[in-house]
Amino acid sequence: AWQVLAVNHVVDPLFVSYPTQIASQMVTYFQTGTGWADLRAGGEEFVIGFALSVVVGIPAGIVIGWYKWLDALLDPLIGFLYNAPRIALAPLLVIWFGLGPASKIAIVILTAILPLMISARSAVVGADQSLISMARSYGARDRVLMASIVLPGAVPAISAGMRIAIGQGLLGVVLAEFIASSVGLGNAINQAAASLNTARLFDAVIIIAVAGGVLTAIFRRIERHFDRWRTTQV
Repeated sequence: AWQVLAVNHVVDPLFVSYPTQIASQMVTYFQTGTGWADLRAGGEEFVIGFALSVVVGIPAGIVIGWYKWLDALLDPLIGFLYNAPRIALAPLLVIWFGLGPASKIAIVILTAILPLMISARSAVVGADQSLISMARSYGARDRVLMASIVLPGAVPAISAGMRIAIGQGLLGVVLAEFIASSVGLGNAINQAAASLNTARLFDAVIIIAVAGGVLTAIFRRIERHFDRWRTTQV
């Protein structure tokens, strides 16, 4: 319907494009345009920022959830930061870190780390207290409790947090490129919108959505792997 309406000018193709034009622009974008360079730049920034978010965010969330005094101290602050418009801080990070990759990585961390921390913290707080009490009665130390009860039970919540963080991180890197970059999918969206190239704009959006879908599928496979460990440990 979209193709028919646009080709017959029932709707203006300048503003909505149509599927065959989007496909043609996609081929041109990667064959003779900046498609691969944009994808590589955004991909490197996302991978570095997301990896740092995972390395810092999940352990921090586990520690916060395990120690009640630390949870009472930091949980209000984390909730405040999560509900604050973190995206509004993106221009400030560009001022601090410049126009290079560092500012984009910082924005990815800013957007992705809090969902990871919150999911890990919630998983630890919600651990089965009856199992923990039973293990303590047999003399189990914190290390054993963490490895055999808390972390296996936390797998589903942490995995859900990672899927949320993927979307937030992609949003962050695109926004960073949109604000201050001469390369990347965010810049491609900005340039396409400025020139009313709606086909190229749809191409960039499709690439981002596909990348998010692929990353989510990968983490689902990782979740299934750790879920087998969870069922053997709990």
